[in-house]
Amino acid sequence: MVKKKLTKEELEVRKNLAYNLFTKDGVITQKELAERVKITEKTVGKWIAEGKWQSERTSLMLTREHELKRTYKQWTALNDTIEKRGPGADFPDVKESDILSKIAAAIDRLETEVSAKEAIEVMKAVVNFARVENLAEAKIIMKWFDMFIKTKLK
Repeated sequence: MVKKKLTKEELEVRKNLAYNLFTKDGVITQKELAERVKITEKTVGKWIAEGKWQSERTSLMLTREHELKRTYKQWTALNDTIEKRGPGADFPDVKESDILSKIAAAIDRLETEVSAKEAIEVMKAVVNFARVENLAEAKIIMKWFDMFIKTKLK
């Protein structure tokens, strides 16, 4: 069977998919990544190295945690300011209520993303365990995990 050479557009689509799978969905091995995007391991390794995908994946995970801490700090600072007004005046005005509401929504969003990250870490550990025992079944498990995570990230 002769393999058809991919167009630049097709290759770019696969590269973008590989990037998302590696940096956001937590696919950890080049072999698995290559299988999932139907490209060679050598090409995947080249993309990871040239694009510095490993540091990109790390920064995506660390940024969420940093932002969550910073947002909680903002929430606390505003509430402390309101509380310092003393009894009877320690209620937020309309503007402060709006800000608190927006901060609460940001915290909720950031905590959900962190929960997804933690779920991905657990799922990666399960898949890595399953790979040792039965690669075919590990691929099935990974398919289900992918579908699950995609529904959580919507």
